Amino acid sequence: MIKVRCKECGKEVISNSARSVSCGCPNMTTINGDKLTALDLNNVVMISSNQENKPDGLTVITPEDAIEYMLNLKLRRIPGVGKVFEQKLKRHNLVYGRDLLPFNRVELGIKFGNMGTYLYNAIRARIDKEVKVNSKRKSISVERTYSDDLIFGEEMHQELAHLAEELLRRMSSKAITGKTLVLKIKFSNFEQITRSHTCDHNLEDRKQIQSLALKKLNEVQTSYKHRKVRLMGLGVSGLDSAQDTSKHKIGKSLVDHFQK
Repeated sequence: MIKVRCKECGKEVISNSARSVSCGCPNMTTINGDKLTALDLNNVVMISSNQENKPDGLTVITPEDAIEYMLNLKLRRIPGVGKVFEQKLKRHNLVYGRDLLPFNRVELGIKFGNMGTYLYNAIRARIDKEVKVNSKRKSISVERTYSDDLIFGEEMHQELAHLAEELLRRMSSKAITGKTLVLKIKFSNFEQITRSHTCDHNLEDRKQIQSLALKKLNEVQTSYKHRKVRLMGLGVSGLDSAQDTSKHKIGKSLVDHFQK
């Protein structure tokens, strides 16, 4: 088993098999078998390894060698490429990173949506994300990817209720609230949509969050009722800290008092 920590996001990346595992942040700290890659290896800390015959139990891919490594890598081993999407790629005779080279970003985007753009960048060992340090949190969210695709109905309603509970727990643990609820849906063909609703007050009650989320889900079902769902997420944006909210309430009560 190999374990490292990404300094950029603080997540630990653990691998004990040939499967590729990534932290998911812009630094793209990834363990692929016994090989470690990252946008900036200085932002990666080794925690433990029980592998033998190699220093630290893994092979470090330097930025200079990263592109060659990605071009010879099977696309299935790139984080985010699952079995279903692998079969879709194979239908286009795309197996290795180098097989994508004849296609430009637009062509891959047309063929595979956001995943096409992601793969275009991945095989070139780069990402098109600006890394912002110490930026203020703009949203908080939870999401789940399902091994078996969901269909619209009672099962999705139950999953939505679980997401609402988990979202509220995260909001409470971070002591933040927000006014805009966002529902995220990714279908089995990797198409992704979002639906949002902005209130004139902060969302602090589970039943209210669940009710608004269900309303948004019903809107999606009206247009996409025959589609299968691979991922569902729920989030809140337009955030306030609980401390700021308390100050606002105290300030408002004082104003109301002196206006009487």
